[in-house]
Amino acid sequence: MTAMLDAFLNTIERLECVIEAETAALQQQTGLDLSEFNHKKRHGVLELSRTIRVLDEETLECAQGPLHRLRDKVEKNLSILEIHMRAVHAVSDIIANAIQERESDGTYSPRLSQDRG
Repeated sequence: MTAMLDAFLNTIERLECVIEAETAALQQQTGLDLSEFNHKKRHGVLELSRTIRVLDEETLECAQGPLHRLRDKVEKNLSILEIHMRAVHAVSDIIANAIQERESDGTYSPRLSQDRG
């Protein structure tokens, strides 16, 4: 069972590396390919789920520390991703409003209805 535990711990390490790299790239605000990170994370989770199935309770208990560490890294990654998603939504709202204002002829603008009131 030691070989399976080693495989499980190696999978956790690889997944941690991917998550840390994505988190760092997001924090540095560099251009990054999120689809590549998503592919690597999906692959890592699949590998993790396959290896965890063959571990017995005692062996799985030995892996609690690395699993908690992975969870902490995932939570940090999630919070950084949420910040970026809020920023993307804010920018898309600004762009949508600018397009709408540019294309509007003023017929239905709030300003016009206030002027008539």
